[in-house]
Formats: sequence, C-alpha cells, structure tokens
Amino acid sequence: MPEVYLRSLDSTNDQDVQSYSEISDDPLVKEYVNYLYVVKPDFIKSLFNNFDSSDCSELLGVFDASTDKLVGVFHVMDSDKESLTSNLECAYFIGAQYRNLGYCTAALSKIKELYANTKFVSIVFYVYNDNISNSTLLSKLNFIKRRFDKDISIYLARL
Repeated sequence: MPEVYLRSLDSTNDQDVQSYSEISDDPLVKEYVNYLYVVKPDFIKSLFNNFDSSDCSELLGVFDASTDKLVGVFHVMDSDKESLTSNLECAYFIGAQYRNLGYCTAALSKIKELYANTKFVSIVFYVYNDNISNSTLLSKLNFIKRRFDKDISIYLARL
C-alpha cells in the first residue's frame, strides 16, 4: 500500500489548483462526483474557498508521500454540527491513474486516524448502487451497507 498524507487544499497554491484540475478531468469523476468535476482554475479556486473548517466541511487532498503529487480528494463534513456526537460524512475521488493501487485504502486509514477520538462516531458514505468499484472497496474495508433508496446505499463504519 502506498504511503499517503492528507492536507487541506489551498486556493492560493497554484500546484494544488493544477493538480486538482488534472485528476478531476475524468469521465468517472464527472459521473459520480458531479459537484467536484469542474476543471477551470478560477472555479477550482472558488470551490476550495467554499470549504472551511469553521462550518465543519473540509476538502482534503490525498498526496503520495514519495512524490508529493495529489492523487485524490476527500470532502469530509459533519452530519450534525449542533450535536455532541455525529457522523463524519465523506465523498471522494481518486485520479484515474492512481486507482486500484491502494491510495483510497491508505487515505481512509489516515482519515480514521485523523478523526479518531473526536465527536465523530462513524464514517458514512452515500454510494450510487451502480458504482460497483466503490461499493466493493467499502465492503472490503468492513463498511456496513444499508439501503438508502432505490439508487443509493449508505456505507458506514465505526471510528
């Protein structure tokens, strides 16, 4: 499994903006992560600025530790900002050239470390039922599947 690190994406860092543009310009990302697929630098900068830890929502870059290259993105958010305990809702994508190489598994491990011993009790993903690769990965990582509606299932795991 590759070694990764996570950090907030920065709109003032041109390399973050360019790397995000490159990995998000992908048909699979456009199909399943419809709110994160735009590849124009000005829009990406404004997207980065809309995520802010004060509203319990953050855009975390997944970086390969050996190359410092952005390989994926996790959007994490608090499902209930008012409560003392809550679920950590996540959405993610991994760049096409980095899929099936262990980056998502490594990133999820880091997310679990980062949010352990916080108010969050579970990690939750909403997954389209036809997204077989995502469903398979989360099942392999011991996430429990619950049906949400005819198109979407919920996957959750305790922190």
